[in-house]
Amino acid sequence: MDILTPDVANTDGQVAFLVWLFTPFVLMALIVLRDELRRRGRVRRFRCRDAGREVEVLFVGNEVRACTAFDPMDAVTCDKACRNAAYRRQWEPALPVFSRRARKVSAA
Repeated sequence: MDILTPDVANTDGQVAFLVWLFTPFVLMALIVLRDELRRRGRVRRFRCRDAGREVEVLFVGNEVRACTAFDPMDAVTCDKACRNAAYRRQWEPALPVFSRRARKVSAA
């Protein structure tokens, strides 16, 4: 048997080679996906003391990109104290929209 001829019977070696070959590409794709998810931002709901009502704020990193207290939402002009998590935790958390539906009360 020639050394350059692939050994078809040795599938473990072929699988190990394919894993070794594609692992860097999979890792790079996961890193890119994580960065894309970070750039997309997070929406937080809480009671804003300055607005005097519940608001939804879009955070990208530690930057406020949009707030429902302003019209248009991306024209945020306040001091942005909501960037501090301790400020947002002063009040009870606002309920997410999907949990505000009427709940069945069981007869006890």
